[in-house]
Amino acid sequence: MLLLAISYLVILALCAALFFVVTKFAKVRSAHMAMCKDAAPIQDAEKSLKEAESRYHKLQDEYHSELQILRENERRLSLYELSVGTMDMSLSKTGFSAKSLEELELALVKVKEDIKKMVQAKTACVCSMGNDVAVNGSKAAARKLFNREIKLRLRCLDNEFKMANAVVDWNNVERLKERCERTFTEINNNGDLIKTQIRRQYLDLKLLELDLNHHINMRRQQIKEEEREERRRLIEIKREEERIERAARKAVRDREVMEALVAQELAKLDPADTEKALLIERMRNKLEELKKAEVRALSMAELTRAGYIYVISNETSFGNGICKVGMTRRVDPNDRVRELGDASVPEFYDVHAFVYSDDAPSLERHLHEKLEEQRVNLINRRKEFFRVNPDDVIGLIKKYDPSLQIEHAQIG
Repeated sequence: MLLLAISYLVILALCAALFFVVTKFAKVRSAHMAMCKDAAPIQDAEKSLKEAESRYHKLQDEYHSELQILRENERRLSLYELSVGTMDMSLSKTGFSAKSLEELELALVKVKEDIKKMVQAKTACVCSMGNDVAVNGSKAAARKLFNREIKLRLRCLDNEFKMANAVVDWNNVERLKERCERTFTEINNNGDLIKTQIRRQYLDLKLLELDLNHHINMRRQQIKEEEREERRRLIEIKREEERIERAARKAVRDREVMEALVAQELAKLDPADTEKALLIERMRNKLEELKKAEVRALSMAELTRAGYIYVISNETSFGNGICKVGMTRRVDPNDRVRELGDASVPEFYDVHAFVYSDDAPSLERHLHEKLEEQRVNLINRRKEFFRVNPDDVIGLIKKYDPSLQIEHAQIG
């Protein structure tokens, strides 16, 4: 009986525990369902976010792909925009700059002969289809077809180079070369079907021909500019000679007038008049200065190549580090600097050095050659501005002739 009672109590306890567990589970399940219901928008949002991120990354990939295509098309388009306002990304550098016009022309003749030999030897463009191919049962017809394909491909590439040689200039030579190389690649890619390829050696010779034609044109233009500059220099020399002759005559007149004044004052001089004696002494000093000016003017009149090299700058107008290195045959070089300052700049030039030379044109030419890489204006070579420190120019002058006297002045 006791055992039965204990069993009954245990069953009641288990039922109570089971009831509690079931009740608790129902509450938890209800809370879970409520939380799931509340979290459903968040889950939907997270799903939408992942989809948006996936679309975003896909759009990014498409954008970068399309952007790359756009840049490539822009690059290809730039090869055909060769107007004056456009320029290559990098300037052409070859070993032809130090060669004379005659050497360049001989090199061009040699290149043209090599090109002609390749065409005649049928090594410029080669078909690798073999001799066993027949067209409509005829091997001769096949050879005729292949020869026509070879001529067509060479003609296409030659026409591209012909156009390039017609318009090549310093600002587009690199783009024209790239354009010709692209044409070469496209022609060869289109020849894969019949195994017809233009040889790289032929392309290299054509590119060399283009380079030589470009440098020959540039050298001829440079020679014309030098001839114009020489004519301008001769005209300037003639004008300067006239100025110097006038300055020499004036120096003689000034000296004669001062000598007459000194002689006149000496005749009237009272030994006890100290003030008068001081005045005469100042007049004598002035007379000595006039005699020196006369000697210098007469010397420059006799030396047709004598003159001054000036090194000047104008930071207000042209910025820091820009110097003008030129020549004048004026008796007073400051006159030339004042003339330049009055012409087209808001401020006067700062004068770093005046250097007198018996052969000023040669010294000027030497300096311009040494500073060629620093020249600011590559088109108009009469613009004598260089990106150089004045002390470096003075150093070149001292190295050229240590005996030259360097004068410093300031125009303001």
